[in-house]
Amino acid sequence: AERKVSLEAELATVVEAVATAREPLAEPALRLYDRVVTRHLPAVVAMRTGKCDGCHLRVSGEVESEARKGEELVTCDQCGRVVWFEQ
Repeated sequence: AERKVSLEAELATVVEAVATAREPLAEPALRLYDRVVTRHLPAVVAMRTGKCDGCHLRVSGEVESEARKGEELVTCDQCGRVVWFEQ
């Protein structure tokens, strides 16, 4: 019973932290993340040497170029995860 109370308190804290973290994000970004997270975990991965760290397949030149710019969310054209360029 004590462990249950502890876990419920921890869950409430995490749910609140997630809600706070989502507040400043634009709706399209949240929809994209929510869609990806239902299919893949982790939903956001690095892209190194032209390969997605989620599926380990090479991404297209367009995806790599857009990820390098870092101006908008980009998804792997193989697995659909959100990728970011890691230097």
